[in-house]
Amino acid sequence: MRRPLTILLCAAVIGLTGCQGETALSQATGKGVVRGINAISTSPEIALLIEERLVTSVTFGTVSPGVQYDDLSYVFNFEVAIPRLVPDDPNDPNSPTSWVLQTERVASLPQAIVKDVEYTFVVSGALDAPAITVWERPRSEVSEGDANFEMQLGHASPATGAFDAYILDPATAPAVGNETGSLSFGEILPLTSLAAGDYVLTLTAVGDPGNVLYQSETLTIAGGNAMLFTIFDTDANINGPALVQMANLTAGVVTQLPDINSQGTVRFHHATINLGAADIYADDPLTTPVWPDHVFREITPDIDLPNGPLPITYTTAGNIGSILIDTDVGVSPGQRRYILLIEDSTGNGELVSYVPQLRSVETQARVAIANTAQSNAIIDVYILPSGEILDDAIPLLNGLLIGVSPVNIPLLQGDYDLYITADDNKVPLAGPIPISPNFGEVWQAIVYDNALPDTVDVVLTPLP
Repeated sequence: MRRPLTILLCAAVIGLTGCQGETALSQATGKGVVRGINAISTSPEIALLIEERLVTSVTFGTVSPGVQYDDLSYVFNFEVAIPRLVPDDPNDPNSPTSWVLQTERVASLPQAIVKDVEYTFVVSGALDAPAITVWERPRSEVSEGDANFEMQLGHASPATGAFDAYILDPATAPAVGNETGSLSFGEILPLTSLAAGDYVLTLTAVGDPGNVLYQSETLTIAGGNAMLFTIFDTDANINGPALVQMANLTAGVVTQLPDINSQGTVRFHHATINLGAADIYADDPLTTPVWPDHVFREITPDIDLPNGPLPITYTTAGNIGSILIDTDVGVSPGQRRYILLIEDSTGNGELVSYVPQLRSVETQARVAIANTAQSNAIIDVYILPSGEILDDAIPLLNGLLIGVSPVNIPLLQGDYDLYITADDNKVPLAGPIPISPNFGEVWQAIVYDNALPDTVDVVLTPLP
């Protein structure tokens, strides 16, 4: 029986391109610009094609770079790699089935490109039958050295509802009458020219400037730039009301703008068998632990901590004078940060600070794997279909080092066996460990030291 293990999605995007071709029309007189926005919070990458030629692939919450095309009429197509259950033997009506990625065309839209016009295709709704909204704007006329910049703000967050938007000098409070505009989902504000300088983006309930839904930090915007602010749904990566992206269309740079009123959080994870219990402080001088008596394999809840550079100190539990680690960690508004306590090669404690990838994707399961075992500082990781033998398998992760941030492994839904071996070795240190992830789930697999020789422990937990 064929039982394929399909690891997403490196090859999937390559498979989203077909034969190249365009509509044969009259001679072009100029160029327009095309870009894409993916507003489906649970989606994988979506490919945007002009006829059968790939324009770009867009992940959720991003704005793709603009691509120039002749001012002709085209059919724009949208494709996604979607898992489908297919028979292992298509000629056997009683054949078992397996999940297989299939590239599917989920939407098509005819669109004429006009000279010196920019088109942004916004994909929203259900992944297998999305809605396509087109935002149009004149091609940017600003250039380096101009005193003003161009600005638009688009609403791509179906969960947020209507809002008033204010882009104001930091000293000016939102008030009825000075809003930049009001938006409902799918709409975009008209193109506006503003003087270069400092601004704050604020979103409020419609007609109620005191009811703030979102507020950016102060943004310094230089003249000669074309800016597109886009509001997306929040997801598990963000501890805030919305995902807000600022795209500098001139420079081709996209920046996430956190909500300054949202709290950053830190989750601490004790992953070294030799260090013993520790108290964790987030102030200087040390006063009260944010988490006392942190023991091996313990994972704290998400702890609200002040935004900005934060002094993090570990001491021996109950002994404030016995400092084990003293360092700074950056905490951003609305950001979820995880900190792994491991042991370095000299036997001292070391922190691995990272931002986890927690967003659920409906076409994949995901396992984030980290090595914290100092006794096996380099390991190989195998994830095999349940029941397959290890002997002839190729490691999914070869040479996974201690001290690096967890590596995210996309999988199709199914039953698997997880093995850990020493580097370039087929003798299991752990495994087979059964794992049966479902689509949309995110799991964490931490490899720990234990007290036994030639073995490690692996603990699987769901995230976030």
